[in-house]
Amino acid sequence: MFDASHKKIRPVWSGQDVLRDALDNEKSALCINLLNDNRVWPTGLYGYYKRVNFMWRLQVKSSNYDSFFTFFVMLNTVTLSMEKYGIDEGTKEFLEMTNVYFTWIFIYEMFAKIGGIGIGKYLADRMNWLDGFIVMTSIFELVYTAIAGETGGMGALKTLRLLRTFRVFRVLRLLKNLESMQVILSVMAKSYMSFVYITMLMWLFIVIFTLLCMQLYGGYWKNDPEGIPANNFDEFAYALFTIFQVLTMENW
Repeated sequence: MFDASHKKIRPVWSGQDVLRDALDNEKSALCINLLNDNRVWPTGLYGYYKRVNFMWRLQVKSSNYDSFFTFFVMLNTVTLSMEKYGIDEGTKEFLEMTNVYFTWIFIYEMFAKIGGIGIGKYLADRMNWLDGFIVMTSIFELVYTAIAGETGGMGALKTLRLLRTFRVFRVLRLLKNLESMQVILSVMAKSYMSFVYITMLMWLFIVIFTLLCMQLYGGYWKNDPEGIPANNFDEFAYALFTIFQVLTMENW
């Protein structure tokens, strides 16, 4: 007689019966690693984009990536220090050519970072803000020079060339690799309010000594045959400047 309350149990195949050995954790990890080594790429243009994106990500996450471009930053700093007033045409053309090369290198660095880690992670690092600003001004300089030429708008062109000096600040990226320097900068950032109070205290003492010297030396040079010098204590503004000049020992 058929028992309706009895449920039919379907056997579950685990795959173990077709394997020569049991699939332990070590062999499972081996299988997963073999599968990960064979990446499956999408087809079409999106597939090519994913391949380039993956290549950029490997470059950006490499330990030598920042060191490689920091080397070019230092080279660019050397070429910037070679510029001087009255430079000959041959050296000027050489520096202009190296500037174009360095600009394209830094353009590649920026877009490789954006393509490798994404625009969000790129902007999360404040140091990239300075790099991005310098690269964008360099791109604008190249476009403006190509359109207007070397003689078009000399005032604006000189201003753009002045912005090249900001490339020197790229060397600050070395601070990211120095742990002791990071500690010092972190302490300074957390204690910046203390520097504000110290500065206020210093200016308070400057004002006190300014008023004191005005009482002691006010009108001291009124009968001087050479006239009243610029550094005097007759008025508060001149007295304040004189006290600051004495404090810095500049031209005193």
